Amino acid sequence: MSTETQGYPVELIRKQVLENILELRDDRKWTDDIPSEILKPDHPNYYNYRCRGAWFSSIASEIVSLLRRDQTLSTEIRSECENFIEFVQAMPKRDPDRTTDDDIEKGKLFLDHIINYLKTNS
Repeated sequence: MSTETQGYPVELIRKQVLENILELRDDRKWTDDIPSEILKPDHPNYYNYRCRGAWFSSIASEIVSLLRRDQTLSTEIRSECENFIEFVQAMPKRDPDRTTDDDIEKGKLFLDHIINYLKTNS
């Protein structure tokens, strides 16, 4: 596949996104634990919790970048990406607005799916 979108080779776009989402999926870096108290920046390992909205926002940001820059994505994967972005955008509006184990699992499964897609379609 040697297509270009917005002046960039698709392979390069996908490689960059893949590297970034592999880091977001890395179980050595991230923890699935959900502390009982609200996390604050002075909490040990604050930046390594998947339950923080920033983890979900980082995934969404990478996916938005992929959708905007890679016009060759399949309709199915594009739809799945859009659905995940909607899920992330709706998270703060839920009652309660705390992240659940199911939310984290959904994020990890989505990353696994996108990683597999990018690895097999690059």
